[in-house]
Amino acid sequence: MLTHFDITQCGEKHIEKNLPCQDCSCSCRIYSESLKHDIVIASVADGVGSCELSQDGSKMAVESCVQYIVDALKNLKKHFKLTEFPFHKLLKCAFEHALSRVEKLSEEMEIPFMEFDSTLTTAIYDGENLWFGHIGDDGIVVLYSDGTYEMITTRHKGEEAHSVLPLRDQESWEFGVSSKTVASFVLMTDGVLDYCVDSKAMGSRVYFPFLEPALTTVMKNDKQAGVQKKEWSEYFKGSDDYQDKFRTHVTDDITFVVVQNAKLVKNLPEIEFDFDRWEEETQKRKKEIDDNLYAEFRRYKAAQMQTGAEKSDDEVIVDTVSPVSDSDSAHDQETRASSQTYSSSTPTASQMNASESEAGLGGSFVETVSDVVSLANQIGKKIRKQIDEIGGSKGKRNGNVKKVEQSPNDDSEV
Repeated sequence: MLTHFDITQCGEKHIEKNLPCQDCSCSCRIYSESLKHDIVIASVADGVGSCELSQDGSKMAVESCVQYIVDALKNLKKHFKLTEFPFHKLLKCAFEHALSRVEKLSEEMEIPFMEFDSTLTTAIYDGENLWFGHIGDDGIVVLYSDGTYEMITTRHKGEEAHSVLPLRDQESWEFGVSSKTVASFVLMTDGVLDYCVDSKAMGSRVYFPFLEPALTTVMKNDKQAGVQKKEWSEYFKGSDDYQDKFRTHVTDDITFVVVQNAKLVKNLPEIEFDFDRWEEETQKRKKEIDDNLYAEFRRYKAAQMQTGAEKSDDEVIVDTVSPVSDSDSAHDQETRASSQTYSSSTPTASQMNASESEAGLGGSFVETVSDVVSLANQIGKKIRKQIDEIGGSKGKRNGNVKKVEQSPNDDSEV
């Protein structure tokens, strides 16, 4: 028997700010007369946080997409072999229908379409094969009948950090089918997904111990599925029955949909998770990422120094640094921070050498930083000289000297 449940809860951030839950989920099981088979349809969506009515967009996207698929499978006018039915085409039509319904909603409310932006991920499961349509940073993790597992979807991110591609980005829609027999799977929005699946930079590895109870606990009937739904709901709420308070780790909205073939789950082989190997791979990948970041930093500084050397002695350029928004990635923040002029708190040569040793950097890094500091001091002297000249000849108005003010976001010294 195919069983399922879906959970959506408002996250702590939205509760504190008295904002609505922007997630939406739905799952259902139907019997198709034409296919002569049970089918489970499951869907999740996450409203884009910066959009005013994204909660309405996510709700409309999920409900209209699922309803379109249900109606299509129930109203087939001829019999199809299950293996020959074009589920991928059905999903594409369902996505187009969902998009049109959200567009119509925006027209009726006379509000720009982008204010309803959301992601959308939908799965169709026949007990062995899983077909999916996907756009955004939600995801599906599948457990195959041979005991292997993976995230089968791709996170769709924009060019800027923490930006996501929404449903209206049709060119980025992704459709696919599982390569092996699927015993169970979980759909998650990014709040839960990012908690148990690594980033792309870390290889999108799945931390199976977290998902194991959902993927391997047999739910023979709807009643047992209801029991599992209640237990997971209590865990996500941070119930006192659980020592690990999930909401201390995840403050975003929570959506979690579980689907399984009870017979296949019951016959799964033993699945082992090597914690030591996971930790070793984690440290190895982090080191690779750090090495790449430092290499980029050195290249940036070398380019900055080269640019400064090419400037005329009579030309003074003062770079302004825009504030780093919450949507900037850690890498963007590090790069932007490195572009600010050094203040009086600049580390000494010995401190930089110590930091260099800890980071495994060569001497060229310290030399580059020292050169940049020297260049900044030279520019600072030239600017102060110009300010003094302005104040002496042109800046006096009624006994007051006109001041050159720094940006309020720049607390470094010139």
